[in-house]
Amino acid sequence: MQCYYNTPRKVREKCIIGRFTGNFGGLICYNEGVSQRILILPCLWIVTLKRKEFGWWIIGKKGTHFMKKTLALILCGALMLSIAGCGTTAEPAVNSGSDTQATTETTTAAVADNSDDKFVSAYPAFTVTSESLNGTKWVKACAHTDLVDGENASPQLSWEPVEGATVYVIYMVDISASNNIHWKSAYATETNLPQGWASSDDYFGPRPPEGATNQYNVYVFALKAPVERVKGSVRLPAIKFQEFVDALDTDAEGNTGNIVAVGRVIGKCTGNYPAD
Repeated sequence: MQCYYNTPRKVREKCIIGRFTGNFGGLICYNEGVSQRILILPCLWIVTLKRKEFGWWIIGKKGTHFMKKTLALILCGALMLSIAGCGTTAEPAVNSGSDTQATTETTTAAVADNSDDKFVSAYPAFTVTSESLNGTKWVKACAHTDLVDGENASPQLSWEPVEGATVYVIYMVDISASNNIHWKSAYATETNLPQGWASSDDYFGPRPPEGATNQYNVYVFALKAPVERVKGSVRLPAIKFQEFVDALDTDAEGNTGNIVAVGRVIGKCTGNYPAD
């Protein structure tokens, strides 16, 4: 941008405008012909700083005064600080409350709890998950083959290894029908069982009456050592299921406190049989 100011004739020359937004809030004109600067203050004064051999001269409304190099350094420093201030972008404010909430939600894990189950409420809990659940129901493939789309495939299960446990015992019990045992596998050592892992001798898929919806609880017992016998039979009621559970707490050598913890997965199944 070019400008001409009503300054004395000797300084009325072509200038290059530079922005100046410091405390002065004015403009600086840099004269290309000589070492000369014109400072325009907000009060509309026009002040010329002209370079001499021994300092800077100010020519303006108040007349001519001699200024030492110190003033020149102060003005130049103010100009540099003002330009730097114009180029600084404020950092966006951080909403510490939102960040704290998000972190809390991210790091808070679900706590396993057996207090609502009469069979295992006396034992510590650990988390077991299953990909064979569709909402609150077992997928159709886990049902007995008598049901529509039933494949008699044992549910997929996974859990983190339980410290102190060497083997795991698995039960599936129909708590809606006399605690019928639908799955009993002794001494699993894996902690990620694919769907269909159990043999047909150990697993008998849910088979509730037509139109009825029964609840089937899967229990995974983490044991320190094998027991003398894992009680109960698949496809038979377990009226004394509590005794079967408590028997796992004593190992084959008679040591008590054998149950380290118990994990659970709960699912339902509705009787849906093919039309005749």
